[in-house]
Amino acid sequence: MKKIWVSFILLLAFLSCLNAQTNVSGGIYSNTTWTLANSPYILTGSVVIFPGKTLTIEPGVEVRVQGNDPTGGLYLEVRGTLNAVGTPSAPISFISDIPNETYYTWYGISIKGDQGGTVNMNYFTLKNTMYGLMNNVVTYDTLALKGCTFMYNNYGISWNTNVKLDSSFMSYNGVGVGMMIMYGSVTAVNSVFDNNFANMTTIANGMYLYNSSFTNGGNAIIGAFGVIDNCLFDSNEFAIQESGGLTITNTTFTSNGTAIKGITGSKIMNCTFNYNGVALEVADNSEVENNFINENEIGLALAVNTPGQLVSNVKNNEICNNTFFNVENRTNVNLGLEKNCFCNQDSAVIETLIYDGYDDITRGLINYAIYDTTCQVALYYVTKVDLGTTDIPESSVSSLMIYPNPATEILYVADTQGGEILLTLTDIQGKILREHLLAVNEKAEIEVRDLPSGIYFLKENNSGAVYRVIKE
Repeated sequence: MKKIWVSFILLLAFLSCLNAQTNVSGGIYSNTTWTLANSPYILTGSVVIFPGKTLTIEPGVEVRVQGNDPTGGLYLEVRGTLNAVGTPSAPISFISDIPNETYYTWYGISIKGDQGGTVNMNYFTLKNTMYGLMNNVVTYDTLALKGCTFMYNNYGISWNTNVKLDSSFMSYNGVGVGMMIMYGSVTAVNSVFDNNFANMTTIANGMYLYNSSFTNGGNAIIGAFGVIDNCLFDSNEFAIQESGGLTITNTTFTSNGTAIKGITGSKIMNCTFNYNGVALEVADNSEVENNFINENEIGLALAVNTPGQLVSNVKNNEICNNTFFNVENRTNVNLGLEKNCFCNQDSAVIETLIYDGYDDITRGLINYAIYDTTCQVALYYVTKVDLGTTDIPESSVSSLMIYPNPATEILYVADTQGGEILLTLTDIQGKILREHLLAVNEKAEIEVRDLPSGIYFLKENNSGAVYRVIKE
């Protein structure tokens, strides 16, 4: 009987431990530890750590906050020191006491830096707050966070400081890291940003993003500068917009509404753009090089105000098989894209995927080159307008004499090298209007008097070369 009674007492003690919780509120006036044994800790009122005092929270502890008033509700205020360092297997949680809550219910962790408040935090989860982790002063050191999760917050981090996120996760927040207007930078390494309305916006001292993913968001990056390398932007409404001074390398943009919009003074190199609505809108003074811009709705949109500048700044890109346009000129400036490949040797086909002054007289014209199937060798230029460039590939030099050009009634064609050549004259939509077999030592006469004034293309079918012809 005694053994049964002892076992019953031990069982009650065990059940008591399973159901243990500690209600807390008010001031912490001496060094205090919240232990795993007494977890969860229920904030029934706001808690303030007073100056010179330390609250230590052990790994695995849950802190649950009661109430549902995100602006005037409960908070954990740090005027002294908060040590909340979990482990990968036992993270610390700061969450709502409402089960499965997916909205903001409490104010957040408020650091009063003007009173000496500091935090030392890693491997924690912060959920359901209005302002997340915040400080009321600018701090010029680095807030280094590793293995941290921010979910269902209005702001995840709102702190003018240098933030470094390592192996961290931000999901379903309004803004992950927001509006460091006065001071601060963001470095993210091996981190995941998913389903946030905006991940980062207005970062005063730049952002530096490596090996991280940004998915399913409204606006991944807004109004920032810095470095993005080896990252993924997938299924965002806007991946990067209204930014400048960025260096973006080795990064994949896929299935975004707009991948990059309104970027200026930036370098975009060795990136891949697939299945986006608009892959890349480029404004002035940007370098776009060695990118694959394929199978988007619109590949490259040009919002450039300096005539001819893209001849050198946008080069060695493969811009192919985009549904609506490979290139759209969104300005009235004439531009050159001769150093880019469109994966086709038929200028009429290429023209159908270039939207410029041929399609809308308010737009500028776009010059381009036609490359071989490897996209390595430029075969010849299609020059719609003289931009003053002298950078013409030798392979574009014609073996034909075509005159007069512009023509009014008869277009004469002679071969300067000899050989039989099949000539085809088409309109800009690729419709064949004339065909002529140019024999050795023959001068062809092609009637154009009945054609409407405009631009046509004469194709040398043997070599695939295409020449622009103007009918007056």
